[in-house]
Amino acid sequence: LLILVLLPGIGMEKNNSQRWIQLGSLIIQPSEAVKLVMVIYFAYVYAKKQRYIADFRKGVMPPLLILAAVFFLILKQPDLGTAVSILLSCGAVLLCAGLRIRHLLLLGTMAGTGIAYFAMTAPYRLKRLTSFSDPFQNENGDGYQLINSYLAIDSGGLWGNGLGNSVQKLGFLPEAHTDF
Repeated sequence: LLILVLLPGIGMEKNNSQRWIQLGSLIIQPSEAVKLVMVIYFAYVYAKKQRYIADFRKGVMPPLLILAAVFFLILKQPDLGTAVSILLSCGAVLLCAGLRIRHLLLLGTMAGTGIAYFAMTAPYRLKRLTSFSDPFQNENGDGYQLINSYLAIDSGGLWGNGLGNSVQKLGFLPEAHTDF
């Protein structure tokens, strides 16, 4: 499904991203399902490979190759946030599986360097990160979505407005269907 998303005529593009497949009136985002599938896959594989967990090449590496393929397919959409959340989730499974600390540090350093590289080399990603750290610096531009998401959370108070009853999504939150 991650490959199908990238094919012209099958993958649906919106806001310069091609992350969805439309099947009639149903729109699916395969990367959301992949989040769960990868965690289950990693938990299953590393539960079975416990006796090999100290052997990096035999016990740790094979599932990491699949994780790398998934990471790059999602990055191609482009969706660094989802790719990073999958990396972190699978990293947590590795930690719980009892991976050697030195292997964990090596993988963490490689992942951190790669994430920093991809974040810094795409100007829109860097702009998004800086606007996230101070959305009020450009409240009518890059910070608009985040500021209005704050307002949406605030207006709901402790108990919320109820499912579908947000006021902010009625024209103030441009991409209400996303992370917010």
